[in-house]
Amino acid sequence: MTSFQLIGNLQKMMRFLALSFVLYGKFTRKFPWISKGILKVCAFILSFTKLGRNIRKGLLVFGFDDPKLVRRNIYYLLFLFDRFLYGRYDPHFSSSLKECLEINGLESLKQDLSPSKGAILLTIHKGNFPWSIARVAQEVKVNVVLRNFKNKAIGNFIEEAFKYAGIKMIEQKGSLFKVREALKRGELVVYLVDQYFFNLSRSERSQVLKEWLHFLRVRFGVPLFYGRISEEVGKVKVEIFPLKDLNALNSLIFEDIYKEPHNWLWWYRIGKKDGISELVDFPFGKKT
Repeated sequence: MTSFQLIGNLQKMMRFLALSFVLYGKFTRKFPWISKGILKVCAFILSFTKLGRNIRKGLLVFGFDDPKLVRRNIYYLLFLFDRFLYGRYDPHFSSSLKECLEINGLESLKQDLSPSKGAILLTIHKGNFPWSIARVAQEVKVNVVLRNFKNKAIGNFIEEAFKYAGIKMIEQKGSLFKVREALKRGELVVYLVDQYFFNLSRSERSQVLKEWLHFLRVRFGVPLFYGRISEEVGKVKVEIFPLKDLNALNSLIFEDIYKEPHNWLWWYRIGKKDGISELVDFPFGKKT
């Protein structure tokens, strides 16, 4: 098989996948109960795999010992992927966001979003965070700082999805200059900060990020906000409020995780890390 034939076959496969995603989106919009049933069955099966074991190990680090939490977290991971595809190929995505998301504190954010300083929103990988960020992007110009993806295909797919939602992506490597330029344009920069505090990124990045945020706030007067994402019946609720003290960030992150542990993304990665419990500062003590 020549390289041209291989490229042609890959293009056909991508078109087939795209068509499958569109059909899946249309099908699940008409029959959402079928989608929920499929996700529950898949979550039950996957709870007995390596994924389930790593999630259980991660939960145990925080003191959660409940097999139901493992299945609920796997369901959440599958649900995120399901919503990602749903949103990516939904022709009415904009109106869907307004129907299923409620945002408090948006007006305060808009008022502090000055033309020359911009603002920074800190949040975590919890709940339907992709849709939450996309909803904010309907109101203000949004940039999201994300890690560099080793898999270029996945990175390109996510970048295209962000463009579809009106979000600019800033890669983590060499991001400081781009972040500063976005702030100068009066735009909002979003950091998903939980990965920096659990040794899920390079250990020095947590300190670098804190110093960078402190520098922006003190030197340039850039306002900092925290976005709390929670799930309610049939709705995603986002609460945005000013962050006056960076030292309170750890407590906010842990509080959000403890409140809805099944709706947090990184349990499986914590389960893969050895000695994570020695690296994490538990502000509330472990759950028992």
